[in-house]
Amino acid sequence: MTNKKIEPGCSWKWEFLLFNVKTGYATMCCDHDGDRADLTKLTNDVTTLINSDSMISDRQDMIDSKELPHCQNCYRNITEHVDVGGTMYDNYNTESTSHGLKSMGIMLNTTCLYTCIYCTEHFSSSWYSDAEKNGPYQLHDREAHKLSQLDRVQNKISIVDVSKSKYYSSFYELLDSTATKDLSTLRIGGGEPLLYENLIEFIGKTQKSKPDLSIEIYTGLGVSENIFQQFLKDIEQFKGNLKIVFSQEGYGPQAEFMRYGTDWSKWENMATRILEAGHYVEFNSVLNNISLFTMQDFLEWKRTSVFKDCNVRIQPLKGPDYMSLQPLDQELHKEMLYHLLDIVYHRKEPSTFDPVKYIPKYENNELENLKLYIDEFSKRRKLDVNVLPKEFLDFVNG
Repeated sequence: MTNKKIEPGCSWKWEFLLFNVKTGYATMCCDHDGDRADLTKLTNDVTTLINSDSMISDRQDMIDSKELPHCQNCYRNITEHVDVGGTMYDNYNTESTSHGLKSMGIMLNTTCLYTCIYCTEHFSSSWYSDAEKNGPYQLHDREAHKLSQLDRVQNKISIVDVSKSKYYSSFYELLDSTATKDLSTLRIGGGEPLLYENLIEFIGKTQKSKPDLSIEIYTGLGVSENIFQQFLKDIEQFKGNLKIVFSQEGYGPQAEFMRYGTDWSKWENMATRILEAGHYVEFNSVLNNISLFTMQDFLEWKRTSVFKDCNVRIQPLKGPDYMSLQPLDQELHKEMLYHLLDIVYHRKEPSTFDPVKYIPKYENNELENLKLYIDEFSKRRKLDVNVLPKEFLDFVNG
């Protein structure tokens, strides 16, 4: 009897773990917090967190082809394609117990100087400041960016407190356990990881524990020139084991609008210097119903730049519904992703991509909410929405 599934599926609940140092939890799926394990309740055997009761229950339901409510808006079976940037493995166990991790993600902080249009106060201190100062966004049928009591408590945790967190000992216990003997990739995120003052120390200790581990840093390059220069100097020692993944899906003024806080010329200069220093570079592009229209200009810029040979990971936004492409028919969603990949790998010219075709047919209040959200986002930052593509503005304004 084989222990491998024949049909495609999602491997993340078996082989991926997201470790959040600031909030103190781990979960086997980055898109769902319902199966999180509280790190304060771990036994001496830290590996128990990958086989909690809820995680085993979820895996069994997946094996039995049952629908998991929190998985319905996830296109992991599409986006796991290696060209898109996924990590789909071919050993889908038919048993509900996980026997080891192949990739991990760790969120070091939420400190960030950007308010990216699709992000939230949970991942960016600048978004938290906006919500605290100006209040929630009043949309057609809901509020957005409304701070909870938990948000307010967690915001008081300082960078120094995070750097001294007891959860790091749990993380290193996990690295030294049999659960990570086949671990190949660690993804470091935030916030902005480059603003984490112990980043280099953390990378060095992690690499010492697992010398062959591929370490990826997801960055928006939202730092000062002095911090950047020091970072570029410090990572020279890790060349060959380090990937720098730039978060970007816009070009010029469009990038400055969507990833507010970005100075495009400064960003492009920093990114170029990392590449020219000989580091491995990729892009992580969040696909939402705004970047669906800006992606073409971004890919055209990339095609004619020093980054023309760098991979692009396309990460569809899960929510909120008024910004994501989740209402799109799944087959059409799949067609769109691979059409974009044809452009990324120069199999088709960018002009062949028609984003209007892939606009979801909204049935509720998503379009009204999107318009109100963009109006409020731009008003609070004194931004000109006309830098966004005309096709997108026509879509929003009807």
